[in-house]
Amino acid sequence: MQKVELASPAFQQRLLLGALGPENLKNHHGMMEGEVLALYGLLHQHALGFQTAAQQATANARHREALMPAVWQAFAQLWDETVQVCAL
Repeated sequence: MQKVELASPAFQQRLLLGALGPENLKNHHGMMEGEVLALYGLLHQHALGFQTAAQQATANARHREALMPAVWQAFAQLWDETVQVCAL
């Protein structure tokens, strides 16, 4: 897994200072450092796995440079809908 410090500054800002920031996860949610790192690893693993699967599924598609952002946008929308259903 890539170290957080090697990620882009914008990513670091969103991750480290947002709801999934390590201090928030430790202090507010009571997670141990190992659990926080495991969560980050899980997020990375699933994002990378989805990207790989999406690239394979669209390997022969024309205009992939436009298609892939649309695939990720649809994934994000489905994610948001799922989170709302789970919160009920």
